[in-house]
Amino acid sequence: MRCLRILDFLSIPAIATLAVATAQHHEPFEYITAVNRTLPIQLRASPLCGDFSSSSFTEVNTGVTLNATKTIVAFGDSWTSNGSNGTIPFAPIVFPPNPSAGARAGNNFRARASNGYVWVEDLANTVGAKLLDYSVGGAVVDLSAWNSTNKGVTFTSDNLLRTDFVTETALFLQQGHLLADLNPDTTLYTVQFGMIFDFNQYSIAGGDWDVASSSFLAQIGILQANGAKNFLIHWVYFQENVTNAFQNTVHQGLQAAHAQNGTNFATVDLANLFTAIQASPIEWGYTNTTCLVSQNFTDFGCDDPDRSIFYIPSHPSATTHEIMNQYTILTIEMEQSIPVTPQSEQSVKSRKKSGKPKPDGSKKAGPSSAPRTNTQRSEKLRGNPARDSPEVRLSKTLSWLLRHGAQSEGLPMRPDGYVLVVDLLANPKLKDLTLETLQEIVKNDSKQRYDLIFEKGVEAEAGVWCIKANQGHSLKSVKLDLQPVLSIADIPTGVAVHGTTKDAWVSISTQGLKRMKRNHIHLAQGVGGGNVISGMRGSSQILIFLDVQRAIDDAMELSLQRAMSMVFYRPNISQELKRRKGCLSLDGRRAER
Repeated sequence: MRCLRILDFLSIPAIATLAVATAQHHEPFEYITAVNRTLPIQLRASPLCGDFSSSSFTEVNTGVTLNATKTIVAFGDSWTSNGSNGTIPFAPIVFPPNPSAGARAGNNFRARASNGYVWVEDLANTVGAKLLDYSVGGAVVDLSAWNSTNKGVTFTSDNLLRTDFVTETALFLQQGHLLADLNPDTTLYTVQFGMIFDFNQYSIAGGDWDVASSSFLAQIGILQANGAKNFLIHWVYFQENVTNAFQNTVHQGLQAAHAQNGTNFATVDLANLFTAIQASPIEWGYTNTTCLVSQNFTDFGCDDPDRSIFYIPSHPSATTHEIMNQYTILTIEMEQSIPVTPQSEQSVKSRKKSGKPKPDGSKKAGPSSAPRTNTQRSEKLRGNPARDSPEVRLSKTLSWLLRHGAQSEGLPMRPDGYVLVVDLLANPKLKDLTLETLQEIVKNDSKQRYDLIFEKGVEAEAGVWCIKANQGHSLKSVKLDLQPVLSIADIPTGVAVHGTTKDAWVSISTQGLKRMKRNHIHLAQGVGGGNVISGMRGSSQILIFLDVQRAIDDAMELSLQRAMSMVFYRPNISQELKRRKGCLSLDGRRAER
């Protein structure tokens, strides 16, 4: 009880950990230790989402849902390992001269190759999931793939036994089902290999990447056969021909698994993230590339490891791991804003094993707990509480419910997209919203996102208020009132434009404009001003103008939303807006905002 009382006085944001003395350690450290983790680095990169049907690896999500995740099972090398080997990890505290968080003299095996939590721990902490981490430092996909490791027992530079994905999977199958509630629908499996160790072993003495890719996919198949339905794959953080080819082969194997079994895959390309960091580290807040000169001691290091990209050579600092976590979440849930930092006091407490309430008031589900029902829905608003005002978070929550979340939140919605206001206000997330406030939100929305109407009752029945989002739905049940565009004259302004960011433009300029998780591609009649209501995001830096006549000539299915006369859609998902079809006007008609 003394330790729990101390926890109440920890400054937030912080990472709270409990260090308990053992028979080997008699030093007086039976107390709560807080590691300050205010984040000096800000995420400044966006995913380059691609097409899962592509022959090349990309960033994509076929259905992984973080909000449903209760357990994370991790496989990988030292970029993912917390030293626990599927058990309970040591607290992420650095005890000099040993630089590894959680390690003391002689126990490097139970250490992190960083100065704090690794990315998968940050991910588990963010979504409130239990973590089983089977990753081991120095691991490769398959020891038999490399000439330097296929001739018997080999060791890492720390003189530890080198292992592989094959061994990690086998260990998990031996003990994993006894350690966690592995409900297939709420368990996420993360896999991260090839970062440095596969490539290094290949560089030392050569090997066979085909063996590595076949073994990688074989382990995915074994996990699928044992109930795995949701996977998160990290692609390596650098670009090399051999690793690119390896990842292309794995990507194609994931396509086959998804087609055959319906398995969900989310893939994150860390090369996109680290390329952006290394292109302008100062803008991100970094002041140093690598903090320590060696993985073996803390001497000859920097004064501020949290502002270093790497903590020890080729291994991210704790802040970079958190940035990796944020980037991963952004890739998986582009339309959902999950608060990742700073973390609230309640969220830190909720990770404790005591079953204390989570921020939504519920208790963490155990092995015998029933699945979450509608009565257990979270009351948390969308958005980042550290960045967004309560009004902005309320608006984001309203937009998310009406465009994406009605089904998952148990909110009845008509085929035309309308919901009863009385049902909307009953949602726990909107418990503080009133009809009057809702009317003000709709009235003052400069982009006309919503349509709020009063439907008169029949005879003695009272009328009811209804509301819908005007565009941007991912819900397949919504059928909007659309008018086909058969000629350029059907568009009052004759203009169709899409706003995007510079980061997204890198992908769009080569792969085309895609609907992603939405039902349609959203275009506007102009960029705002006069009688034109744009509807595009204020963060848009690049304006992409559609050559409407050529699109019509190429049988591109365009529609105009009748009620708004401002938004265009392309409902045929077999088509994409691509430069080679002449549907994008890319002849210098870009504009900075």
